[in-house]
Amino acid sequence: MPPLLTRKQFMDITGVGPTKCNELFNRGDFPVTRELGHPKVPTKMFFDWLYASAQNAQEVRMKYPYSAI
Repeated sequence: MPPLLTRKQFMDITGVGPTKCNELFNRGDFPVTRELGHPKVPTKMFFDWLYASAQNAQEVRMKYPYSAI
């Protein structure tokens, strides 16, 4: 898995659509960087965020072979 996920890669891995992706990318606690032009998600920080709480895990339905909690 790449160290930074593009928006498309993030949606493919998590199974979320464009609307949910926008909601997550605009949350204050969600790990997204815009310093490189287009928004990118640092992979390690995303998984740290995902496992931080059950509520975060419910926001995203990970596809096989990945799982959220």
